[in-house]
Amino acid sequence: MQGERSCGIDIGQDVWIGAGARILVGVTIGDHAVIASGAVATRSVPPPVLLCAVCPPSRFVFAMAFLLVPRTTMNQLMTIAAQRLRDLPVERALARAKLRHARRIPTFTSAAELRKLFRLAKRAGSAARVLEIGSYLGASTCHIAAALGPRAVLTCADTWNNETMPEGVQDTHALFSRNVTPAMDRIRIPVPLHR
Repeated sequence: MQGERSCGIDIGQDVWIGAGARILVGVTIGDHAVIASGAVATRSVPPPVLLCAVCPPSRFVFAMAFLLVPRTTMNQLMTIAAQRLRDLPVERALARAKLRHARRIPTFTSAAELRKLFRLAKRAGSAARVLEIGSYLGASTCHIAAALGPRAVLTCADTWNNETMPEGVQDTHALFSRNVTPAMDRIRIPVPLHR
């Protein structure tokens, strides 16, 4: 939409409004904002923000800084928005499990692979028995543990000697243990081999 005012609602320049979105009277939608399908705008939306239909309704998910990303097109912004929305369930589960730090743990597993592991573990059931082989420093372990049900058990198997990693041989067991500490109620670690 391009800068309109109707029925007490102000809509800025280059605004995208999804199907079924509702905007209440007196609300101003800032320039370059994106209102997702089904979202309810109960208060003014500053530019440039993505408003999603999440619980609670009308929650500002994130603001996009146009000045920091020159020549950003709306397609690029929508790609960024889609990525953030894909990460939202994972981020919430990590926060609930007190594993929010998992994103900062060094890993050779890509963000897409971590999301896939999370989704697979989520489907495993509330009393699943899961085996992870090659736990390294615990990034994937945290993602799996955050998705598992309350009675599930995750067994992590590794030598923790780092023989195959580029940084060379070193004992990573202590660092792994520290990284997964908040989820230790769901994790079993057999005695490491070759210690």
